[in-house]
Amino acid sequence: FFDLEDGWAVRGGSKHYIKNRGINDVRHVFNIEMVGMGRNLIVWPSREDDLRTGWLNFLTRHASDLGFKTHSIPTPEVALVSFPTRLGFMSDHVSFHHAGFTRACSLTTFPEGDLEYFRQFKNGKFGLSLAYAIVRYRLLKTGSVPKLFQHYHNSEDRSEFIEEENLNDMTELVWRIT
Repeated sequence: FFDLEDGWAVRGGSKHYIKNRGINDVRHVFNIEMVGMGRNLIVWPSREDDLRTGWLNFLTRHASDLGFKTHSIPTPEVALVSFPTRLGFMSDHVSFHHAGFTRACSLTTFPEGDLEYFRQFKNGKFGLSLAYAIVRYRLLKTGSVPKLFQHYHNSEDRSEFIEEENLNDMTELVWRIT
């Protein structure tokens, strides 16, 4: 478990861990990121081959047993803005990738209604426009954004939007794969 993932610390907890403990004794890293709703499990970074036959196959099998549909995003960093610097979604697994450890990924769940957003997002169709849509939705209460991002990191992020079954099943999945 790491602290200081977001904001100015930029994955401060995971960087501190790697600096002080190294990666030699680490088998896998599964960063649990936004798993409060939805039965579509996004594994990033991963390739479809990793999910079917590679190092993540055991995760895919257990996720399926629990009723999750597994999807992949192939890159460790999901950028919303690439210029002048890469800004976007970077979770603690990225620190491990930067240290040369590739068996690290984040697990995120999406509600069924957000799946089309995910497909477009994965294919690079949103980028900065999604960031603008989120800001517009939050500040002006206009437009629409995926359900997953409506309450993310703001004062409206409350327990009433979390699906208890999802959290229970994600807990079970983590126990099965570790």
